[in-house]
Amino acid sequence: SKIENVNIENSYVYNLFNYVDDSNLGYVNAGLLVGYAGYTNISNCTSKGEVKLVITKYHTEYFNADDFYFGGITGRTNDSTIDSCINYADVSVTAKHDNVGVLELYSYVGGIAGRAYKVNNSKNYGNVYFDDFETYYSNTSNYVGGICGSVYYGDNNVNYGKIYSYYRYAYLAGIFSGSNGILSNCINNGEVLGYSLSAGI
Repeated sequence: SKIENVNIENSYVYNLFNYVDDSNLGYVNAGLLVGYAGYTNISNCTSKGEVKLVITKYHTEYFNADDFYFGGITGRTNDSTIDSCINYADVSVTAKHDNVGVLELYSYVGGIAGRAYKVNNSKNYGNVYFDDFETYYSNTSNYVGGICGSVYYGDNNVNYGKIYSYYRYAYLAGIFSGSNGILSNCINNGEVLGYSLSAGI
């Protein structure tokens, strides 16, 4: 299937968890165009607005979520291609907690997609932010990137947005935070501000 030539204006995806107590949230996928896309080509799409996850309070001895995927275009793709897309939306994940003992959480946050198979010829102008999940013990990895949190293949992408987090378990990068594939011809023009593990590309 394919999604093409879609322009999204003033759209807001706001996921609010007012209180989490010893819960398993499962998978959370969020994007202005689509939350999850499988075997789909997405091309020539533009998004303007905001994608935001807020956990306002949690008090738990054990907090588990399978994965969070948040992006300006899509949260997550599987065997899909994103081509010639532009994101202007800010993307953020924020947690304000009461107390937590054990935290198990994997997050993928990006200007274009949280996690994607292939992204080409795309640009991000939105800011990407990951807030603090403080805990006594954390089994967590959080990938935050200007284009994608994680991607397998990426070519000719440019980031202009600010990428920032002050959480010690967040891995930040101007283009792709995590990748197991091939990246080429990508440029980061945005600021990257992180607690520890940060990279320009």
